[in-house]
Amino acid sequence: MNKVRFIALAMEDNKRVCVAAVVAAIICKKNVSAVYDYDTSRYLMFSTNRGANQISVYDYTRGGYIQGSNQQVYDYITGAYVSIQVNEYSFRGYDFERGYYFNGQINNRNITFYDYEFARYYNYSFS
Repeated sequence: MNKVRFIALAMEDNKRVCVAAVVAAIICKKNVSAVYDYDTSRYLMFSTNRGANQISVYDYTRGGYIQGSNQQVYDYITGAYVSIQVNEYSFRGYDFERGYYFNGQINNRNITFYDYEFARYYNYSFS
């Protein structure tokens, strides 16, 4: 039973990193190809295509797309929306799949991501 729970949490970690990649692409107005997760000490790879108000990210780790506008994206892997609001270099949002809020900020190529579901901070860097 514990192994199943661990896998479920790991999937959520990967989704959080993907949302961080989406936010970084929106705020920095550039395509993001990799995000380094300091908790797991690994890079997660992405293929990002962004326009003026649209974004499409292929998540190689989870094997699917997250696409939509700069205010709301649809995660095809979980079948749920994620709302996103950006204000210069800070962001906040809501994951409709899990029913939790998140927020954070970007400083240079570093992302601080606060997840209300787990009540903790996560740190990433991106390229």
